Amino acid sequence: MDACLDDAIDRINTELNSTYPAFSELTSTSDYDYFPDKYLRSVVVPGAAYFYYQADEEGIDTSPGYMNKFEEGIFLMKRDFSDKVPVEYQ
Repeated sequence: MDACLDDAIDRINTELNSTYPAFSELTSTSDYDYFPDKYLRSVVVPGAAYFYYQADEEGIDTSPGYMNKFEEGIFLMKRDFSDKVPVEYQ
């Protein structure tokens, strides 16, 4: 499941042109507080679910609902948060 979370963060980094750390890069068990919780719920969770089902079904697109939520969340995050990315993650 960590790989699926990392895939979601990688996609966020691509879209925002940012360098947020992936979950597998973290050394502590603290909260992932690099961006607001609403983006964890609306982007990371649906993205991780989508990538999980993609891997589970060996690439067959069985979870378009998760992909749609992920894409919508990415769009809104890019629109509303891209100018708030801290300098250290740009």
